[in-house]
Amino acid sequence: MYRILTLTDFSENSKSALEFSKILALKSDCVANILHTIAPVKGSITLSDQSVELNNILFEDAIEKMDEIVSDFNAVDISPNAMIRSGVLIQVLEEIIQEFNIDLLLITSYGYGNPTRKLVGKNAAFILANIHTPTIIVPSLHEVTDINKVNFVHQLTKPKLNHLYDAFNFLKLFNINELDIVHILSEEQDVYKADKSMIQNTQKAFPDKTINFDFIEGEFVVNRLYHFLKEYQTDFLVISSNKKNFWKRFVSGNIHVDADAKIIVPIFVLSDALV
Repeated sequence: MYRILTLTDFSENSKSALEFSKILALKSDCVANILHTIAPVKGSITLSDQSVELNNILFEDAIEKMDEIVSDFNAVDISPNAMIRSGVLIQVLEEIIQEFNIDLLLITSYGYGNPTRKLVGKNAAFILANIHTPTIIVPSLHEVTDINKVNFVHQLTKPKLNHLYDAFNFLKLFNINELDIVHILSEEQDVYKADKSMIQNTQKAFPDKTINFDFIEGEFVVNRLYHFLKEYQTDFLVISSNKKNFWKRFVSGNIHVDADAKIIVPIFVLSDALV
């Protein structure tokens, strides 16, 4: 059972993460939590009354919109725990995650289709850089469907078995027992070194699973990854790394995405630096 927390800002874009959380709740005994944060309006001493009034208006408006979301969940027999908190997003998230023992965070990336954006949107990248909880990023225009084809991508000399366990445990919800492990070569690596014993040991650790091996190399790694996902009709991506700077490499802009590239699938982020 997962205790999931889904963030919403009540925009049309944020509905994709909410829809994904519905799927999870319907497929298991997931505890569905929904959070909206209101950044406090700060005014000078002479404007303090107006600031308080504006905060109250924002809160009342948020209650009305959150009630609509709850009703939408209730319509499919899901009773979410809806929360509206005022404060700085990261601080509120840390408090909620600890208070409710959240073990899976769902957020939306608004970068879908924007030719100037990176792998994920700015807000998603900011959350990933500061929150230590396994996170699923759902593209804002993603049409939520069942998961059938999964890729597990990383930049390691060998797969992280604990991340593979986490991935397969999650994929039980979708009756998935097969995935493709995609190795990403680091800048220092000139050739792909897939040691046969490493492959055999990985497969031996999961005797009831089907694990395939592929690799990606080249200057524009993310762009190659997108083409790979399209070619193999992947509909769920697990990113694994034991180096925080690897994830930063994806979200900080060091790897750019070509104009025609889009986030086409939800991304499940697992990292020793983040867990």
